[in-house]
Amino acid sequence: MIITSKISLDRSFNLFKSNLKKYPKIWKPGVYSKIVKNYKALEQGLLIEDYLREVLHAKDLDTDEKSASVTGTNGDFRLNDDINIDINAKSIIQQKGVVLISNGEMGSKQIKVFDLSRKSTHQTLEEKLEEINYEEIFMVYTFDKKLLKGYVFLTSLTEISSYKLKLNGINNPNEDDLKEEIRKLFKFNGGSHYTINAKDVYNSSKFNNRIMSYSVNEKTVEEYVQRKKEIEKHVFERVN
Repeated sequence: MIITSKISLDRSFNLFKSNLKKYPKIWKPGVYSKIVKNYKALEQGLLIEDYLREVLHAKDLDTDEKSASVTGTNGDFRLNDDINIDINAKSIIQQKGVVLISNGEMGSKQIKVFDLSRKSTHQTLEEKLEEINYEEIFMVYTFDKKLLKGYVFLTSLTEISSYKLKLNGINNPNEDDLKEEIRKLFKFNGGSHYTINAKDVYNSSKFNNRIMSYSVNEKTVEEYVQRKKEIEKHVFERVN
């Protein structure tokens, strides 16, 4: 089992916040993918992955079609700068319900983690988790089209499980405790995906102070959409 250190996760998110000042505003990828282009899930995911990777100056691992057993990682990109961790980029960009109107918190949405359709033989959840040593780091970009609001947050499987155990009064979990709690995070959707609830990822990130909220007004969005006529090659040129 691998447990990513809190220091590495903190440094990663702080680097993102620091670098973000030099690049297209954080609301632009969400508006571009959902309002300008109305991308489907795959195109949306690739755009957000490109954006996050470029902001972090990370190395593209190109693992979308490869298993962890082949690549040695389950991440989309590798962050160096002496941090040396692999991050899996996730995006939730939907018409509504991403941000709750009642309290501004993250809504209950599912994040696809394991895609069994890419495997020639069936794997159990435990086998998949063993393959990644029960650890994966998630950087999640969210955008609510109706409210024009969203979040970016960062945490890991072991950190989520540790947070949930803490809520149940277990402050010093052992490896077996963490593994059992990680398994409980997953839900099989009846098709080919194992998912986890974005709310769990959000709550863990918030508890560890690795969350950024953003919003944009309607007039700014309208002006932005009007001038986005052509697609440029680089992700920053596309969304800026």
